[in-house]
Amino acid sequence: MEEHLLQQYALGDLRGELQQTEVAMRELVAGYPARVVFRWAVAHLHARLGRLPEPRRALGVFVVDDFSALPFDQERLSA
Repeated sequence: MEEHLLQQYALGDLRGELQQTEVAMRELVAGYPARVVFRWAVAHLHARLGRLPEPRRALGVFVVDDFSALPFDQERLSA
């Protein structure tokens, strides 16, 4: 299910319809807080919608330790 939502998100980005996926993406983050890729997708969504304070806060969490909090797994490149 969650990969399907990421695909919808990517498609929404290409179509210029990101706002339609925002609620589902936020629910995905709430449901899977340990999966960083979802938080980064929401940060990207906010950046694309011009809501820059939100992605700056999200980025700030990881910049502190030179991005060492990013898991080194199959989702690293997506995140």
